[in-house]
Amino acid sequence: MGSSGRIFYYRVNVITITLPDLAERTDDIPLLANHFLERFTKKLRKPVERIGEDAMGLLMDYPWPGNVRELENCIERAVVLAKGASITAAELPPSVRALQQQEGLRLPVGFTLEALERDAILRTLTHCNGNPRRGGQDPRPGGTDSLPQDPSLQYRSPRQGHRAARRGLTASVRHFP
Repeated sequence: MGSSGRIFYYRVNVITITLPDLAERTDDIPLLANHFLERFTKKLRKPVERIGEDAMGLLMDYPWPGNVRELENCIERAVVLAKGASITAAELPPSVRALQQQEGLRLPVGFTLEALERDAILRTLTHCNGNPRRGGQDPRPGGTDSLPQDPSLQYRSPRQGHRAARRGLTASVRHFP
């Protein structure tokens, strides 16, 4: 940087404002996306009224390495390509749509392993109508097993878990409040 560039930098560098990345502010994504939608529908005179749930889900899950500028370009592209009154996942850029094809689990920023385990247990209990013995079974009368039943993976109390560990079994027991 030349001397005039440094001088300019120090003149404008009176107050530094640090903003977190868009990936850390996922609550702002729907607000920004709808703002950009309104702006580009007026500018391009397109009758697009809303962002569909599938598209909004992808926008919320995308890490946004380009921050707000990338989101703005994404929404402008979607408005240009939109064929109806709603933006769908098909109008989003391939980089954002790639999340649909990825196998595996997507977690929000800051989601802990303990929270994931707790959520999985609560969903399983809901699925089996609160009966932990039916966790791997279909809750409908006469339903078939949806998960393999392995006796070594059944729930054990802390005392039984310690005895099982002494016998050489490697069963992990986790308790939640």
